Amino acid sequence: MKSYILMILIFTSLCSNEPPKYCNSDTTHTIDIWLAKEMKKLDSNPMTLHWKYNDLVSESFTKWDAQLNRTYKLFRGKLNSTDKRALLIAQRAWLKFYSAELALEGSLSRNSGQMGALNVLLKSIKLTRKRNCQLLKYSEEWDLFY
Repeated sequence: MKSYILMILIFTSLCSNEPPKYCNSDTTHTIDIWLAKEMKKLDSNPMTLHWKYNDLVSESFTKWDAQLNRTYKLFRGKLNSTDKRALLIAQRAWLKFYSAELALEGSLSRNSGQMGALNVLLKSIKLTRKRNCQLLKYSEEWDLFY
């Protein structure tokens, strides 16, 4: 019961806050706008089951992962073969970091039940969003200087 109440409090805070700004700009990404809107819909129904929130956050991660793949391919398409290799090495290193961070989050959250799984999922969204912003910045700088 205690974890269920905690889950409700966390989701309420997620829904009541505005979605995060995208890549340190004044705008919000459409995925985050979509998630905030859908969370508010769920939050407006007191009978919403916690797994519906988990499903929604999971769907958000799927969308961010697809966005990251699009950004990676777009940036990669601008590069010569030497730079493509450097990007591949960097991306593989990032994936190792990503996996290690999620393993740590999972370990720290292992006694939190369903909230632990949600924490890992939220961390994966945060890391994926941040990597997308990094690749976008590289791509924009490439356009300016090359």
